[in-house]
Amino acid sequence: MGHWWCKESPEESSKLSLITYLEHECISHLSKKLQYCSSNQEKLHIYNTMAIIYEQLAEKEDKSNRLNSLCHWKDAQRNYEMAHEAVPENLDANLEYWYFCSIAYCKKVDYKNAKENIIEALRLDNKNKGICGVLPALWLSEIEYHTHKPISYLFDMIAGTSAGGFIAAGLSVPSWKSYNTRNHLFYDDLKYSVLNPKFSALDLLNIYQSEIKNFFTTDSSWSFSKSKYTDKGRRSLFYRHFGRMYLNQALTELVIPAVNNESNLAQTHLFTRHNAIKNIKNYTFVDALMATTAAPTFFPSYKIEGRGIFLDGALHLNNPSMAAYEKANQYNVEKEKISVFSLGTRSYISDSLVLPQQEEPIRLDDYESIPNLLELGHQYIEELDASDENPINKLVESFEILST
Repeated sequence: MGHWWCKESPEESSKLSLITYLEHECISHLSKKLQYCSSNQEKLHIYNTMAIIYEQLAEKEDKSNRLNSLCHWKDAQRNYEMAHEAVPENLDANLEYWYFCSIAYCKKVDYKNAKENIIEALRLDNKNKGICGVLPALWLSEIEYHTHKPISYLFDMIAGTSAGGFIAAGLSVPSWKSYNTRNHLFYDDLKYSVLNPKFSALDLLNIYQSEIKNFFTTDSSWSFSKSKYTDKGRRSLFYRHFGRMYLNQALTELVIPAVNNESNLAQTHLFTRHNAIKNIKNYTFVDALMATTAAPTFFPSYKIEGRGIFLDGALHLNNPSMAAYEKANQYNVEKEKISVFSLGTRSYISDSLVLPQQEEPIRLDDYESIPNLLELGHQYIEELDASDENPINKLVESFEILST
């Protein structure tokens, strides 16, 4: 197997050396500070910070000095281990540790161990996901309320992973006709709107409140070797709302990530409207959603005949914003004309994701917490409405400027 290196200019090399020097100075400072720490929480913070710095050093030297890069990866791993020992019960420390180990194994082309570690990371990181998708749906419903327009009118592209994939698909699937015959529901997918979405963000919010518990179905033959839930509830909910519609019929560009499990988790697969229209790979909405929501330990992997076996897209792209940005570039959209509006349920919304008097983050399948989440979300929106710095108002103003 061949290797390649990028030859750096003297100016780039000098800049890299200066940055590397500053990072080593920072590590030295933190190491001295660590000697006087008495609090485990403070030690945790320092170890995690040092691990991140070593990761950055490893990535910077990966192309120019592979040996140094591997040494930095080892130092990062050591610091994550120390962080784990300082506060073993800390969710984020455990998550970062398993996630880092998966990267380290990938660097060594050991995909079997990389797969086991990333699945463990996802198991831990399935907190504040799943049913927490109700929060982005709430925000999007507020935007639709203020603009009096559906999201598919406001954005040229919508991206989402896992539960976010359901929201993205729901906002871009076109409205079509259905009819009942002898208590059976039939879909006329030849008669669909090229303008109007089937769902508003408020509709998706109502689905979360009234139907999401049916998403999590079990059977009497469950064992520890099986996933916690079956595919029955998931498939039924998706088919009921998306029928036989295909991605090429979506009202906006669509990016929904999944992971192809047949290639040892090495390949990210993007379900896109662009590829579907070009007849490269056209999938049904149901297939794309079954793939992106197949969270290991919670649901079984999902097989699409002739296409592969898929797992939850969050294994690779928990936040698909960059993937969407890169796709926009590939579609020849000028960078200066690209604006990204990103909604998440972990890094940027902290207090809202922990219920009152509750220490543990919210589980992926904890649908009983939805009323509490919505109450907190509405309280936050009310506070924003009373503020002069309401980001929703600023966003609405930007849409008005773009439409003139």
